[in-house]
Amino acid sequence: MSDEAALSAALSDLADCEEDVEKAEEDIELYRLKKLAPLYLHRDEIIQKIPGFWRVVLSQHDEFADHIKASDFEYVDAIKSITVHWKTFQDYEIEFSFNAIEGKLKDQTIRKHFLLKDEQLTSEPVDIGVPATAERKSFVDWFNWTGVSNAKEFPDGGELAALFSEDIYPYCVKYYTEAQRDVEDEESAGSSSEGELILD
Repeated sequence: MSDEAALSAALSDLADCEEDVEKAEEDIELYRLKKLAPLYLHRDEIIQKIPGFWRVVLSQHDEFADHIKASDFEYVDAIKSITVHWKTFQDYEIEFSFNAIEGKLKDQTIRKHFLLKDEQLTSEPVDIGVPATAERKSFVDWFNWTGVSNAKEFPDGGELAALFSEDIYPYCVKYYTEAQRDVEDEESAGSSSEGELILD
């Protein structure tokens, strides 16, 4: 076999090996999701007993704050629960339950579906009963994001979806705990400064 033929055969074998590696990684990820699903469900039930849990998590998450406007926190505060339902890592739904905001938002639970195919994330628009803004930069505009529309859409909608599914939802307890610790540290620092004796 010539050197050129040997190289071609090696490259072909390498490509086949990479396909096997990718398939194994997909199987591992699917197994992980299936094992975590009942644990996340139990965690969601516990979180429901903690008032303002998601308000604390989202208001303290710097990267989430970069995706929305300051005025959007009115809607963030109305979130009762967030759940990610994975069919696969590339095919999932993010479920939001909202408390009503008088005259603006009704009490509701919605699911927004996302699909990653050929390295492109797309979604189906969901109507939450709030008119779109002119700039399409509000959190409420994200629910209408599709990733394929030629019309003006919420910027970086796919990044926000990935942030929910890969970071905010899986690690929400960590963010909540960190936020609570920050509050305790601030209160402790305030108490210490108040107790300082000032000498003339």
